Amino acid sequence: MLGHHLKVAAKVLLRRKLFTFVSLFGVSLTLCVTLVAAAIFDQLFAPVAPEVHADRTLWLYQISAIGKDWVRGSPPGYAFLERTVRPLAAHPGVERVSYVANDRTVVSYLSGRRVELQLKRTDGEFWRIVDFHFLEGGPITLGDEAAGRPVAVINEATRRRLFSGAPALGRWLELDGQRFRIVGVVPDVPALRIISYADVWVPLSATASSAYRHETFGALMALVLARSRADFPAIQAEFAARLTRTFTSASRAVSTRSSAPPRACS
Repeated sequence: MLGHHLKVAAKVLLRRKLFTFVSLFGVSLTLCVTLVAAAIFDQLFAPVAPEVHADRTLWLYQISAIGKDWVRGSPPGYAFLERTVRPLAAHPGVERVSYVANDRTVVSYLSGRRVELQLKRTDGEFWRIVDFHFLEGGPITLGDEAAGRPVAVINEATRRRLFSGAPALGRWLELDGQRFRIVGVVPDVPALRIISYADVWVPLSATASSAYRHETFGALMALVLARSRADFPAIQAEFAARLTRTFTSASRAVSTRSSAPPRACS
């Protein structure tokens, strides 16, 4: 019976070959685009390693200052986050607060060979929000950040490029003229994982200048790990209230832009 129905369907479809081809091509293209879009969305937002807590993480990545005749938009700076986001750590619905710098390209030289790497600066709390599997060593700690120690965690691809896959723990890495001691090696992270992707991670404080601590506009983003998704509204309301109290002015309003749910802080 099934074979009979398939033969009838084939004969009907073959009566108008062009129409059948266009219809089947359109259906196939739609399914392909849907699958690709779903895969990208899954890579961006699904709670998978190392971002195992993505479903209960809020993140702030853009702020705007609006004047009468001007608008300025930028990622937030350290001073802004200290005044508006850091106090959220005391909220009963918040488990951890972390600052992470946007990744940027740096240059390393090995035996005269120029190697470009993606560098991300983090604090110690970052490594307690994400869950990396360490191939060697361990993460950057709260103590490393507090002391500004020149330490680094690298990914597996960087170990392969710089050290031909040999153990890297304890070795030194030069990045834009600054030397870092490698304390950990982790598996590669897909570039679509915006929060955790990098080739090299170093402490925020491991820099020659502390000027970043006084910036309202900078190159950071804040991560707020909630105890559960049910705490999101209360955390967002507290952030909005603190933002209003901190930046109330007759001549300026400050607004924020952040990721789409489930990781929105507005």
